[in-house]
Amino acid sequence: MGKSYLQWVAGDTPTDWWHDSADSREVKTGLEHGAVGVTINPVLVCRAVSSAPERWKAVARSLPGDMGPGQRTEEITRQVIVKAASMLREQYERGNGRSGYVCAQVDPSKAGDRDTMMEMA
Repeated sequence: MGKSYLQWVAGDTPTDWWHDSADSREVKTGLEHGAVGVTINPVLVCRAVSSAPERWKAVARSLPGDMGPGQRTEEITRQVIVKAASMLREQYERGNGRSGYVCAQVDPSKAGDRDTMMEMA
């Protein structure tokens, strides 16, 4: 079978493309098709958690009971990001740090609060 369009873009043009997903199955497919990074936002995290509810319910159950809803959401989001980053590690190492990153949007309810956004990042 020939190259996919995205494999052609990544291999035969001067283009780097980033996959826009937080779902680990989709990230895997993106990497197989030449993605060099992943972008994640709160909507994509919600979709990823919804697509694998048993996995993420187990994560939610493992969190301390005294965490508030915002803290729980931040921790689950962090774990989604860490999972994507672990999948990109080989890309990062192969690219000597020029690729293999996750770009994650911080909590949009904190927009305008620079100090909080920097802390979250």
